[in-house]
Amino acid sequence: MSDVRHGAFDDVPVEHAFEGVDRRRVDGRNMTLLRYRFAAGAAHGLHSHPEEQTMLIEEGTARVHVDGDVIVLGAGDWAVVPPHVRHGLEAGPEGTRLLVVVSPRRTQGYDTTPLPAETDV
Repeated sequence: MSDVRHGAFDDVPVEHAFEGVDRRRVDGRNMTLLRYRFAAGAAHGLHSHPEEQTMLIEEGTARVHVDGDVIVLGAGDWAVVPPHVRHGLEAGPEGTRLLVVVSPRRTQGYDTTPLPAETDV
């Protein structure tokens, strides 16, 4: 089992990413795996990064802001955001749990700005 690592995601330490947003993070050599839990209405502001990001909604709903558009995703829905594209996420009224895979591995932080005022979707 040379370089194989494994474990229970629930044993990974929780990071408090933003108000109402917790995450757990596992880094591999070539990707980062994150599980986010958003309280109802909590948001991850607009940002971009050099990595591609794939997200899968596990529970609840989310409004995903991508380059000026809004995509509404529910449990079982996914989206892939290309590198350097501004995006952010706002949890639905029941909160949101999602998995995110970032590739290549995230090695640096990024700045966020607030999401735009709510618009009709």
